[in-house]
Amino acid sequence: MPPVRLEMLEADYQGYVLSLDGAAKVSTRRGSCECILWKLPGWQVVKSEGHILECVTVNDAEYHGLILGLKLAMKYDVKELVALSDSRIVVQQAQGLINCNQPILKNFVSVKLIHVKREFNQTADYLTSKTLVLGESWELDDPDEIVHLCLVSRIPERIMKPSEIPGTLVTDAVGSDQVKHEVDSPDTGIPESLATAAKALMVMTRSRVEADASSRTPIGYQDERWGRIKVHQDEDLWIQQMKKVLKGDVSDLPRNQVKKITKVSDQFVLDSREVLYRLSTSTPERPRNKQLELRL
Repeated sequence: MPPVRLEMLEADYQGYVLSLDGAAKVSTRRGSCECILWKLPGWQVVKSEGHILECVTVNDAEYHGLILGLKLAMKYDVKELVALSDSRIVVQQAQGLINCNQPILKNFVSVKLIHVKREFNQTADYLTSKTLVLGESWELDDPDEIVHLCLVSRIPERIMKPSEIPGTLVTDAVGSDQVKHEVDSPDTGIPESLATAAKALMVMTRSRVEADASSRTPIGYQDERWGRIKVHQDEDLWIQQMKKVLKGDVSDLPRNQVKKITKVSDQFVLDSREVLYRLSTSTPERPRNKQLELRL
């Protein structure tokens, strides 16, 4: 199957997108990978899996993420897939550019392989780090965390054409269409009440955008986006625990959990709004200006 080069997807594109990531500790060669299968339109999280890996490098972990992600897509009988990774080597390998032919790709009619910067792949990046901290493979089934992924995902900025909705900004990754879920779909695992609330949020957001389009400033959009991100971070147990470790408030946390989180805490930092960021690189003695390179 020849590689398919990326063209921006239309706003009404119907299909599946796979985001993946991998990480590994050099000292232990233990790693993790994450794959998230999205369904469009609506950016519904069909399934998200985290896997613990042994005796791997970072590139190995990224490659495992691609293979396991493709297998996940096959479970849902996906024939045409858009897969994105922040590892250029993995993307080139899968395209056959670096002496690699992956037989699993033959199970698909079309696979679009996209290399993106890590800042656009933050959802998979976050879940990969979480898997490494948990120390075991897991599947995402928490409705609140699923909504959180939809809110913080920046994938649409990279692969979707600008929205035609009046008043929206191209640079705003938290579009209202990203919070839609199918109420009667057995695959989403989202309670009807939450799905209904998400749809209500979508309608309210769109109405508010249209009403305030003439007076809303870019700063106003950013403030609203950060507010939503903080709310959903505060509802995530692992993020709550990481914040407590960073602030030194660990009196109510299990000792073994504090030990796990402390091992990777140098990769994260809190800003003045108490929003959790991940640093570009792990650096215990980071300079003050390192905060300019932070991302979710």
